[in-house]
Amino acid sequence: MSLLRIATTRLLQLALPLALCLESSMARGDTFRVGIFATGDQPFSFPQGSPQAGIYPDLIQAIARLSGDQIELVYVPAARLLRMFELGELDIEIGANPAWRQHSPIKSVYSDSYAIAREILCFPQGEYRRGDKGDDFPDMEIGVQTGYVYPRFEAAFKSGLVKRRDTYNAEQLLRMLRANRFGAIIISKYAADYYKKTNPGQYACDQGAITDEAFEMLRLPATKASALPRLNAAIAKLKASGELKAIYEKYR
Repeated sequence: MSLLRIATTRLLQLALPLALCLESSMARGDTFRVGIFATGDQPFSFPQGSPQAGIYPDLIQAIARLSGDQIELVYVPAARLLRMFELGELDIEIGANPAWRQHSPIKSVYSDSYAIAREILCFPQGEYRRGDKGDDFPDMEIGVQTGYVYPRFEAAFKSGLVKRRDTYNAEQLLRMLRANRFGAIIISKYAADYYKKTNPGQYACDQGAITDEAFEMLRLPATKASALPRLNAAIAKLKASGELKAIYEKYR
């Protein structure tokens, strides 16, 4: 056997175990516990056992498929989700932004953005009002979602100028608005449009001003920061391939 062949054989013998080791390491990845609202928050998530999963479960599963990680979806009450994250019982919060979690007691890291969240005011039909912040609606009862932060309204909520009324999801907000339980609601524009298309007679409202517009990201505890490069790479691939857009279009 020639010296060249011996050297080549030896190189392959050394390289193969290394390649297998790297492949095994990539395949293992991490297992992330991801919180999903148990009551659903359509179209972002549907109740466990529903025929459709929703944008967020589809999105995180697509990211994990490309990053080599495993996902455990944990369906929990909306009021408990943030607390479970802070206690270390959840590893990823979907649809987060640093501005909304600036008062959290734990250090967090955030992925690259994958979407823009737009929150709008909605009024009962025929009762549209101008304004985009709490001071514009003194003494009004405004319906919002539990666990959500509304930067332009927080001061008015805290002072009592505007009365905050919490609900579990967008559908409940729209139902209670139709029943005249609130003077207005703050709701995702994506969700408002989704429900209006689903049943315009039941869910239509007069859309008002945008109250908040921010990038949506994945939130992880700082102890999981090493996962960010591969999660960001997966998000970039989903954007480039058009799969990210397709996930959102599926529920439009």
